[in-house]
Amino acid sequence: MALYGPTTTQTYPSNTPRGGSRLEQVSSAVYSLLKPERNRVILTAKRTLMDTAQPILTSYEDAKIGAVTHGVIFAVSETGLKVEFFNNVKATIPAREASETGAKLTDAFTPGKIAKVRVIAVYKDTQHIVASIRQATSAFTPTVTDVSSLSVGDTVQGAVVELQKANIILSLQPSEARAHLSFVTLANIRGTTIPELRTSLKPGAIIDSLMVTSVEEGFVIVGKPESPKKPKAKLSMDAVTVGQIVRGRVIRHGRFGAQAKLTARITGSLHPTDACDDYEVGNPFPAVGSALQR
Repeated sequence: MALYGPTTTQTYPSNTPRGGSRLEQVSSAVYSLLKPERNRVILTAKRTLMDTAQPILTSYEDAKIGAVTHGVIFAVSETGLKVEFFNNVKATIPAREASETGAKLTDAFTPGKIAKVRVIAVYKDTQHIVASIRQATSAFTPTVTDVSSLSVGDTVQGAVVELQKANIILSLQPSEARAHLSFVTLANIRGTTIPELRTSLKPGAIIDSLMVTSVEEGFVIVGKPESPKKPKAKLSMDAVTVGQIVRGRVIRHGRFGAQAKLTARITGSLHPTDACDDYEVGNPFPAVGSALQR
């Protein structure tokens, strides 16, 4: 089993001014395994990685939400950054988490640069990590929590933490995960207006009966819970009652009116005088294929 991170000393030949050679010692750390079966490894001599006081990340299984560590930027685009940790473990940094200044990422970052990052989301099944440079600064108050216990469709409640321009920031209970709830959504739920919500909502207020609608990259969105659907009762001749509302589809016209198919085994007859309230102006013979609810 290989050890990652501990500093080792390698000796290399170096040319001397007189044409001879001398041995130089270079301090480095094991960065990843290249070909374990051939006892070959990849080394790094980046001083920040070798001297870091932060825990090093060597596998996706060891990645923890909120952990701060150092990585090497290896790709820069307008949509974000990609960083590499020890043992070929990689993470993506969305543009919104790369900088608070809004500077163009291709101007602010270059491949090979060391970055101190905070892990904000881990998807171990797909070996995907999302990290943040912005949230790794000492001035930042960590708000990232593990959202692995939350799933879309969960019913939750949360305490108001902050009122933003368009959203309400909640601390979900009991996980303490931060979630966004739009003012528009809450106004629709409560049947009120956004100005009234801004006046009435205070930090610490509890908003319950919410549903998780999105969990992505450590980012949770909650909204209006779905209305429970009433289970459809199966129609049978043993259970059908006079006055019961049933649905069907017209399959043919007959001498005494329309015939409708209610289930695979049950059909019904609809007399022309029962097809509408006023059969003189209505349609006593509904079109074949039309749906009925009677």
